[in-house]
Amino acid sequence: MEIFYMSVDELRENPLNVEMYGEPDEEEVALLALDITERGIRQPLVVTPEGVVVSGHRRLAAAKLAGLAEVPCILQDNVDDARMALEMTLDNAPRKRPFTQLMAHALMLRKVVQPILKARQRHEDPSGLPGYELVAPVIKALEEKNNKQ
Repeated sequence: MEIFYMSVDELRENPLNVEMYGEPDEEEVALLALDITERGIRQPLVVTPEGVVVSGHRRLAAAKLAGLAEVPCILQDNVDDARMALEMTLDNAPRKRPFTQLMAHALMLRKVVQPILKARQRHEDPSGLPGYELVAPVIKALEEKNNKQ
């Protein structure tokens, strides 16, 4: 993955981010901005070719607050809304979240996983469905576990 730099003015927040997580906490963003001022951005933002942020909304807000003109980015090609939502959910999963955000994660994952499981129940190939490549290893592991029992 190649890292490139984009102007903070060219990047757009993903509307799914606000829907799932709400507006970023101002104090948290301010602390991150101080850290970015001292140490820079240590993890590039993940963006679509159109400049929509898939991962790194807090880093973008903090970079703007710190006065950065550009931020490091990694390009994510071929991404639809389901894939973006899944990527955002997985990227944010390790972070401590209030119950409402955990439920938003669960509902988003359900939107992606449910069609895959239904296709498998109908003995159809789900590999072309959005998010399949990300959840296939989990499904396979669960099947192997069930087959051992």
